Amino acid sequence: MDARLKKALEGMGQNPAAPLEVLLRLVPVAARQIARRREDKSPELVEKLLATGNSLGLDDPATRLEYIQHSIDMNIEVSASDLATYAGEKDLSTLATHADPKVRAALGSAWDYPMPEDVRRALLADPDPGVRRSVAGHPHGEAPEDLHQRLLTDEATRASVASYATLSREIAEQLLATDNEELRAEVAKNPVLPTDLRDRLAEDPSAYVRAHVILRQDLPEDRRRELHRALCSAATDPWNEESFALTVLNATDVPWVSQLPLAERLTYLDSPIYCFRAEVAASPDLPPEVVAALHNDKNVGIRRLVAHRPDTPGEVLERLVAQHGEHLKHRPLIVEHPNFPPEAFIRFASHSDPRRRSIAPAGPELPLEILTRLATDPDSHVRAGVAGHLKTPPEILRALVEDRDPDVCATAGANPGLPPQLMLDLLDKAGL
Repeated sequence: MDARLKKALEGMGQNPAAPLEVLLRLVPVAARQIARRREDKSPELVEKLLATGNSLGLDDPATRLEYIQHSIDMNIEVSASDLATYAGEKDLSTLATHADPKVRAALGSAWDYPMPEDVRRALLADPDPGVRRSVAGHPHGEAPEDLHQRLLTDEATRASVASYATLSREIAEQLLATDNEELRAEVAKNPVLPTDLRDRLAEDPSAYVRAHVILRQDLPEDRRRELHRALCSAATDPWNEESFALTVLNATDVPWVSQLPLAERLTYLDSPIYCFRAEVAASPDLPPEVVAALHNDKNVGIRRLVAHRPDTPGEVLERLVAQHGEHLKHRPLIVEHPNFPPEAFIRFASHSDPRRRSIAPAGPELPLEILTRLATDPDSHVRAGVAGHLKTPPEILRALVEDRDPDVCATAGANPGLPPQLMLDLLDKAGL
C-alpha cells in the first residue's frame, strides 16, 4: 500500500467524526489509532480490535492488568491509576505490603498525592533498597525528621535527604568524600551546610557539583559570578561536562529569589546567570517600567517568560513570534495568549519564512482565500497546518489527504471535516 494512503488511513483512525462503518473497515491498518480513540467504541468494533491482537487503549480489564503486570516486572513506570486498577477493590495502600518488592517500589514511585505517614514510614523501612529509594524523595516531600539520620546512612536513600537534613560534621564529611557527584550535588543544596564545606564544594572537581553551589543563597555574589564565569570559560564543547552543568543550571528554579523583597529581587536582573534572571522575570509584582524593559531583553527566553503575563500587549506578542517563532515544547504557546492579535495570523500567512507561515493556520478564523493559498504552499508544515484547520473546506481536504507528504495526508485524514464519502473512497482505493 502506498505510504501516503496508509498515513491518511491511520489519520482517519483518529478522526472523531469517522462513522462506525469506516472504523470497522479501517481496523486492519489503523488498529492502534482506533484503540486510542477517546470516543465510545461499539461492542462490534471492540471485538474486531481484539481479534487483531492489538488492544492498546481498550477498556478490557484482563488486558490492562496484564499490561500493568508486565510494566512492573520490567521496571517500567506505571501511574497511580494503573496501580489502583492493579489493587482492585482493595485500598491502594495495601500494595505497601505486597509480597513482590517491585510492586512496592512501583507504589512508591507512582503515588502522586500526599502519602499517609504510616505507609511512607513502612516503605522507608522496607528491606528492599529499591522500595526505600522510591519513597525517599520526589514527589513525596521531606521525610519525617526523626528518620533523617538513618536515611543519611542508607546508601539507597541518602541522596534524597542530603539536600535538607541536618548534617552532622561527621556525616557531611563522609558524603563529601564519596565519588558520587550527584550525591555531592545534593549536599551542595543543603542550606545549613557549614561555610567551609560549602567552599570546599565550590572547588569540587565536578562541574555539576559546582553548578549547584552557584545556586546557594548564602554564597557571596562575587563568588557566585566567579564560579559561573569559570564554567562558561570551560564550556568550549557543547558536549563537555561544563556545558552540561550550565544546561542544568539554566533550567533550575531558584525559589529563594522569588521570596526576596521586590527591591532586593530586582538586583538579580543584572545577573549573568539565566535562572536568577528568569526567577525575577516570572514575578507578578514587577513595576511597569521593568516589564517594558524585559519585553526588549536580549535573551529571548526571558522575553518568552515575561510575555505570558496577562497584561502583555498584542503587538509585543506578535513581534516576539515574528522574530523568534514559537517554542513548541513550552505551553501555552504565545499565539494562544488572549491578547494575541487575530490579524497577526493573516500577516504571517504572507511571511517569507515558511516557519512563520506555518504559524498562520493556528488562527481559528482565517479567510477562505488564505487557507486556499496556504494549502498549496511549498512547505509541508504549512500545508499540514491547513490540513488540521477546522475551517478547511472539504474540497481542500480532498487534495490534502492525497498530498505528496505523508504527514500532511495523516493530518487531513484526522480532520473531522473530512467527508464520510471521501473516507469510503479511500478505503475502496486501499482495497479494504
